Amino acid sequence: MLSGALVIGGCQCNGTYNGLEFNKNIDGEEVNFNSDGMNNKNILTVKKRDGKIIKYIDNLGDDLRVDYVEITKDGKTNTYSWKNAIGEAVIWEAQKEFDKYLEKVKRSKIFECLRDLKE
Repeated sequence: MLSGALVIGGCQCNGTYNGLEFNKNIDGEEVNFNSDGMNNKNILTVKKRDGKIIKYIDNLGDDLRVDYVEITKDGKTNTYSWKNAIGEAVIWEAQKEFDKYLEKVKRSKIFECLRDLKE
């Protein structure tokens, strides 16, 4: 009987994102996800095709809720959080994107795990 995380050739297949690292190109975008259990932080960074970089930060543990987002465009970085009406509107939309990217990361990791299992 297996318990805990399943690790196959560096492929971590467990039920949470804690400890998950992902750094690949998905649909022409550079997607990097790091879950840092020691600091209770999940960071998803996406470099869009147009060069814009969006960093989604879940700062309060493994709840996968975006606490703030940094958007870098043309060398200028803006940070948005729940602290005001503009930031709140940005975070609502950022959460939708964050969820979409996490689903893509999950599908990619599952594919990788299954491929490793069969090889």
